Order: sequence, then structure tokens, then C-alpha cells
Amino acid sequence: MSWTAPRTWVAGEIVTAALLNAQIRDNELALATVPTVTVATTSSSFSKTADMKWHVVECWGGGASGSSAGTATAGQAAMGAGGGGAGYCKKLYASSALSSSESFTIGVGGSGNGGAGNSGTASTFKSLSSGGGANGVSMAATSGSTIVAAGTGGSASGGDVNLTGDDGGKGQVITGLGVWINNGGGSPCGGGMTLLQASSPSVGTAGKFPGGGSSGSYASNSAGMNGTTGAGGQVIIYSYFAG
Repeated sequence: MSWTAPRTWVAGEIVTAALLNAQIRDNELALATVPTVTVATTSSSFSKTADMKWHVVECWGGGASGSSAGTATAGQAAMGAGGGGAGYCKKLYASSALSSSESFTIGVGGSGNGGAGNSGTASTFKSLSSGGGANGVSMAATSGSTIVAAGTGGSASGGDVNLTGDDGGKGQVITGLGVWINNGGGSPCGGGMTLLQASSPSVGTAGKFPGGGSSGSYASNSAGMNGTTGAGGQVIIYSYFAG
């Protein structure tokens, strides 16, 4: 049911059933129309319809991978740093501000490997850009004490709301013992912080969808442990039919 612009009535005008139906019944039905929701996890395009009036668009980028932990002999440990969470943005668009078809890009999570890993990539929709989280630093095993930098959270721009993702947790070893602070950073309004869910040597815990960074990996008297891939991004479009 389409929306009709409210009428300015004039004195002496004849009120007809057709006018009342259009101004009251049909507009109330239009207001009651449930918005359509488009959820995308892969790059594509969005096509509006003629009766759509407003669109609320949310974007999350891809989270970073966690970093690896090197091979450790007896008395040694290694803790790879956690990856940063992706940025988030949100914007209200009038339907007239959108082309009939708008292409968008969905960010991917950074892939884990036997080194520092990889950053996530950005999600974009028109003026919106939600950056991917950055990867941290891998760690070689040590019987001493060391600390390595974590990945930073992704930024965001172009929205009415622009929020930066959480930083990951640093990798740290103290006198050959791992310190459990190498969490993956969360993405605002999306995937939350990820903790390394292990008490024995393990690859990192995967980032939470959408946009969460992965935790770092842990090695102790064991083979090295690769980093784990961050969570992918997402775009959600809420389309309204009146207003």
C-alpha cells in the first residue's frame, strides 16, 4: 500500500469516500506496513522499489585474524596477539538519495597463517565505509618475558553513527608462562570480544560474526600454532514505505 501526501483541506470542500480512503485508510495501512529487511554477507547490489521512502543502512567490516605462536620447547611459551575488531556505521537515507540499484562491498575476515596473519577488509555502501580490523604481531617462543602488539580496531566513516572496533589483546609471556590477554577485538553492535578458549596449546578462537577479530594462538612445549581467520562483515538495509 503506497503513501499519499497529506491533503490540505479547504473550507466548503466536498469530502468523498475516495479522499477519505486515500487520506486515512490507505495511509494508516501504509504506516502499518512492515519494513523489508535485506541482510547481505557477500558483495552484491540493492534495488529499491518505487513505494520505498526511507532506508536505514548498517555496515560492519571484516575482523582481523589472530597472530600465530611459534614452536616452543620445554620451559618455553608463545602467545600470538589478538586481531582488531571491525568498524561499524549506520545511516538514514531518503529513498530519493539512492540510485535505483546501489552496489555494495562486504568486507572479509583476515586469514590466519603461520605468521602475523592478515587484516580484515572494509564494507562499503554509498557514502558508508566500515574498515576492517588490523592484525597484530606473532610471537616466537621464549623462556623469558616478552610482549607483542595487538591489532587495532577498524575505523568507520560516512554514517550518522560511526564507531571504531575494539583493539585486540597483546600477546605476553612472563618467565616462560603464557598470559591470557590475547583476546580478539569486538565490532560495535556486532560480534563481541573473543577469548582464547584453551588451557593447552591451541590455534586462536575464531572471531564472532559480524566483524569480530580472532584471538591469538598459544604454544607451550609444542609445535607452533597458526592464527585463525577473523569474522566476515555484513550489510543490513531496513526499507520503510511511509513517512
